[in-house]
Amino acid sequence: MRELPFVRVKFVAALLSISLASVMSMTPASAEPLIPVIYSVKTKDPVIFITIDDGFIMNTQARDLILSEGIPVTLFLKGNIWKQPRHREFFTPLVEAGATVGNHTENHAVLTKVSASRAKTEICTGRDSAEAVSGQAVSLLRPPGGAQNRSTQIIAASCGQSRLVLWDVSVNGEKIATYGGPLKAGDIILMHWRKDLHLSLQKVLAEAKRLGLTPANLSDYLQ
Repeated sequence: MRELPFVRVKFVAALLSISLASVMSMTPASAEPLIPVIYSVKTKDPVIFITIDDGFIMNTQARDLILSEGIPVTLFLKGNIWKQPRHREFFTPLVEAGATVGNHTENHAVLTKVSASRAKTEICTGRDSAEAVSGQAVSLLRPPGGAQNRSTQIIAASCGQSRLVLWDVSVNGEKIATYGGPLKAGDIILMHWRKDLHLSLQKVLAEAKRLGLTPANLSDYLQ
């Protein structure tokens, strides 16, 4: 018996319906949540954001400059730094003065080169260490070296992190490296606690003043 055209059409439609249902079940709507990865902040305000990583080296000149000038900074210190009495005593005045505290993992692990379970331990423990000392709800994660991927974002979200904070300006000593022109509004600036950090701060403050820019608190612009 010859197959009728409308029967074939119904059969094909049924197959398409089954395939579509299978695809829909695999869409991002059912996937684990990702969190934003930011390099800068979109703002019309003439502001920049100073972030300082690590914390092993304690530069007293830099700390005193931040305190005396009231410079808003975000501290991305390793979690284990907060557990060392000397370092905790050194950095606590900055927290008391209003510095935002972020998460830089517990042991500065490169998150894309460790297992998922190790990455989760690093992120969650780093958060806990920072919160225990600062009293802040720590939700900003800076992955060491800026290394991150989809897995990092999913794990960070599971640890209560709201954003991965990278950068579009880096400063070493008195050298400012930007991406796409001079320092501009919304730039997130990467520095490190090093012996020359005070020189980096002085250089950035002078350049910002020349361009009519002012340091601001990063967390205030990420609400």
